[in-house]
Amino acid sequence: MATAPTIYVTDDTHINSGDPAVNYETSAIMRTGEVLGTYTQRVLMRFDLSSIPANAIIKTASMKIDTGILFGGSSVNISMSFYTITAAWNVATVTWNNQPAINASAYGTTTVPDKPAHSYTTFNAKTLIEAMRAGGYDSFEMRETVEGTAGDILYVYSENLAGSAAYLDITYELPSKVNVGDAWKPASDMKVNVGDAWKSASGMKVNIGDAWKEVF
Repeated sequence: MATAPTIYVTDDTHINSGDPAVNYETSAIMRTGEVLGTYTQRVLMRFDLSSIPANAIIKTASMKIDTGILFGGSSVNISMSFYTITAAWNVATVTWNNQPAINASAYGTTTVPDKPAHSYTTFNAKTLIEAMRAGGYDSFEMRETVEGTAGDILYVYSENLAGSAAYLDITYELPSKVNVGDAWKPASDMKVNVGDAWKSASGMKVNIGDAWKEVF
């Protein structure tokens, strides 16, 4: 299993329906959630995932974001969901009015507990990162899971604030390969005969160094 170098956010900002034409690129504090149910705020983040090989199989993806709840309209916790951004956006010009399109389905939902300011919250981002890579996307939107009801606000501290940049820790494996005719072929393309039936080698295990390893 390989570990990718820590990947830090390259762009982050938030958008606000209460000030729909305002760009918040330089803000040190981003916000997501509802303000007393009257207007909505959402956080946008971009990560460069190019350091992960294209054929890598993601095993774990841990995302750490510096967060702190400002206030809660219904509880001391707040539920957040993550959506892949499917259209281009510019951190210097994005606003509520020109916000980019997102995927209709969330790729991960988590509850953020009430914490002191500048306290990193860890999110399991495996499903989100897999979806971003599969779609060729580099960014996502973070929003309150149920908007317009709770009146909860989550502070998210921006990369503009020293020591507060969000980051990803990712581990992955590369597909196994076998040598066929002096060429290395993915093991997933190979078949083996099991009980007089040819089965794909993918998902089977081989013994390497007295340890059984799964073939991808």
